[in-house]
Amino acid sequence: MYLECLRDTGVRVEMAHFRKKPLRCPLCAGRIIQHEEKQTDVAIAAMLFELFQLDRCDVAVLVTGDSDLVPAIRTAVRLFPGKRVHSCFPYDRVSDELRQVASGHSKVSATHYLKHQFPDPFMTRAGQLIAKPEGW
Repeated sequence: MYLECLRDTGVRVEMAHFRKKPLRCPLCAGRIIQHEEKQTDVAIAAMLFELFQLDRCDVAVLVTGDSDLVPAIRTAVRLFPGKRVHSCFPYDRVSDELRQVASGHSKVSATHYLKHQFPDPFMTRAGQLIAKPEGW
């Protein structure tokens, strides 16, 4: 429902790829399936370079605390000296490595999340009402 609301506002939603990873519990030897996210960091890095190369923005804001993006940010800032990469850390996440390589940084507080939610219910451009589930 949330993704539907985002799409309705014009946001292009890119979904990550998840791979099933079977694991054995070391205590009980039971088998569990864990899902492992794949290709997200590379997809973000590729989009960053595409945006800068095509001159579609001067500042890219990456909302992440994932230090795996450090090499991409470092390289983008070096190759495109007129461009900036701002790192915006989600609530309760910080990366000193990202902070050091980004052109700037900020944090999203818990109150930011509360202030910037879709209206409940959200009305799409087609007139469909989407209500926020109770547990959100």
